[in-house]
Order: sequence, then C-alpha cells, then structure tokens
Amino acid sequence: MIRLKTQFSVNGIDTAVYTIADGGFEADILTYGGRITRLTVPDRDGVAQNVVCGPAAIEDYIRFPQFYGALIGRYGNRIGGAAFALNGVRYELEKNEGANTLHGGFHGFDKKVWQAEMQGSRLILSLDVPDGEGGYPGRLKVTVAYTLEAGALSIAYTAVTDKDTVVNLTNHAYFNLAGAGDILNQRLTIAADHLTNVDGALIPDGTLIPLKGSPLGFFDKPVGQDIQNAHPLIAACKGYDFNYCLTRDVRDMSKPAASLYDPGSGRLMEVLTNAPAVQLYTSNAPAVIGGTTLGRYAALCLETQNYPDAPNQPGFPSAVLRVGETYRARTVYRFSVRP
Repeated sequence: MIRLKTQFSVNGIDTAVYTIADGGFEADILTYGGRITRLTVPDRDGVAQNVVCGPAAIEDYIRFPQFYGALIGRYGNRIGGAAFALNGVRYELEKNEGANTLHGGFHGFDKKVWQAEMQGSRLILSLDVPDGEGGYPGRLKVTVAYTLEAGALSIAYTAVTDKDTVVNLTNHAYFNLAGAGDILNQRLTIAADHLTNVDGALIPDGTLIPLKGSPLGFFDKPVGQDIQNAHPLIAACKGYDFNYCLTRDVRDMSKPAASLYDPGSGRLMEVLTNAPAVQLYTSNAPAVIGGTTLGRYAALCLETQNYPDAPNQPGFPSAVLRVGETYRARTVYRFSVRP
C-alpha cells in the first residue's frame, strides 16, 4: 500500500512524504532528494523499529542538506580532478570536495525535488535533468521505482540520455539494524575479494587490493573488529570508506552481495544488486544535523554502484551511457530475522 503522508514547504521548496507499507514494514520516501527517511523493520519478537539514520525533524533534510537516505547522481561517489574525457571532449565538473567532485557536485540528485507517481505497489520518482548541469553532458531522464514487498525494499533505476554521458546512480541510506547505539557489534559480510586502492583524497589509483587476510575484508565479522586497525587506509579514514569490487557470482542477484546482522535484535539485512561494486562507509565522523546528533559509527552505508572515478580509469567497468541505450540498475534490501 502507498499513500501520501504529508506535504510541506521549507525555504521555498515544496516537497512531500509518501509511505509504502507491507505487513509490519513501512518506508517513508521524501521527494526532496528521493530520500528514505524511515524504514521500520520487525525484530525477532515482532517489534518494528526504524533502521535508517538521519535528522529527527523531516524539515532538516532540506535545511541542512547532507546525503542521508538520498538518491545520488548523476555520478555517485568521486570523480578525480572533477573532470573526464568522453568522445574526445573534456568535461569540467563542479568541485565540491577539494579538487574533486563527489556525488554529482553542487547540483546532485540529492538536492532535487523528484516528481512522484503511485503505480500499484510502486512509488515512481522521476527527474528531467538538463544538458550541462553540473558540467555533465546530455539531457538525462531518470526514473527510480521504490517497492516494498515481502520484507524487501527494492530500488530500480533507469535513465536515458540525448548525448553520450556518464551515469552512476545509488542510494545513500545509513543503516543501523539495532535502531539505536552504534553498529560496531553488527556482523558484516561483503562478497568481494578486492577493493579499489585510493589516494589520500579517496580517488582510485587504478589498482586493486586483495582482501583475503586483510583487515579491510568483511567475511562475517563485527564491523568494529578492525575499525581501529593501523592499516594506512583504515587509519586515514578512521574507519571504512572504500569501494568493494563484487564477485561476479553475486551480480545476477541470486546471492547476496552483502549482509548485515544485528545479534541483539535478530534483524538480518541482505543486499542484492546487479551493480559491480558497493561502497562501505561506517559514519567515521560525528554529525550534527539541526537538533539531531549522530555519533561516530552510528550507522553504515552500503551504496551499490559502479567504481569511483570509472570515467578516468579505462581498466574499470564502463560508466558510459550512450544515446539509444537505457541505464538499468537494481538493488534490493531484503530483511528477515534469526532466532
């Protein structure tokens, strides 16, 4: 069931919240940024609790725009030097993180009011992005379908362009399966044997780091087990903010690409995706958003995606969307409980 929950205006921005409900599960989607602002999931005793983090006041998603729960584009993650070349043309992007661009720049999809339409059990969000916005070529028409069924929140992305461009869409939800506290004792598995090596600005250098035997890998271990490790990448980030290259056998969505389990509540979240990678971010710095304080390691993100800086790395999976093609990506967050 989908219903319009509320409509309001903040700072001249008109937006709305839609609720998708199925059994004991509910998701609130804010049209500003296409954000997941609430996702209630039952625990092993049947008690439903919100498992995503963000501002307590819905208006603060607009007053203090960060990436909490948002749809990310036109290119999720980082592009080094805020530029790339395509078809012999160099495109200069907005530098919103030092010398680089992050999550689409200053005009990213997280700051757009998406058009919403209820279609049966699906909430369809759409954007029509002009050619040249943020420095990216091509008028891009994007749709994102949210569905909540049988304990699984599905996000299906499509996009078409009138000029060859680059696209990498994701969602930036912050998960804490306990609904409170931190995520250090929650157990994480990521189906990846390598991650992309990065410099001090988290821009890939084109090489991959093997994960077997490394504190960077997650093969069913507590999130906090190695979060204070002296490994240079972990120490530099004070946690994890890395792109994990998924093994090919999970990219048909027959097996989870990642899973997170909270022993206290019994909640299990499995992430299925056809994307080639997932970015793990462990909320490595405290955040104050309006009147809401989120402590370090209060949540984690599992952002399904293409590789960061793929437009500048010929050895990475291509992020190019050509005229006449359709970009398609899908991610499912599937919930269950263990005794």
